[in-house]
Amino acid sequence: MNPLNADQFATNAVKVVNKNTMGGLDFDWEYLGAPGIPGILPGQTSDALNDLVFLNSGVMLASKSAVVKIFKVLDYIVHMSYDLHGQ
Repeated sequence: MNPLNADQFATNAVKVVNKNTMGGLDFDWEYLGAPGIPGILPGQTSDALNDLVFLNSGVMLASKSAVVKIFKVLDYIVHMSYDLHGQ
């Protein structure tokens, strides 16, 4: 994902939450392009770099200092890390 698109997505997500007085958002990310998973379309080879950047950002988010910052603004989080390698 283009970093500018990611920033715009985050901005728009916050606007939707605030406008609709929602308690939060739930994102469910499935392994991209894994063959044999019903309902998951195969990814494109060109997506590989974007996937790598996305997964690396997750590693960066998992650092202790980042987690401390995240919990200053969130009151509830569930991080599920299974299925990172597909089936």
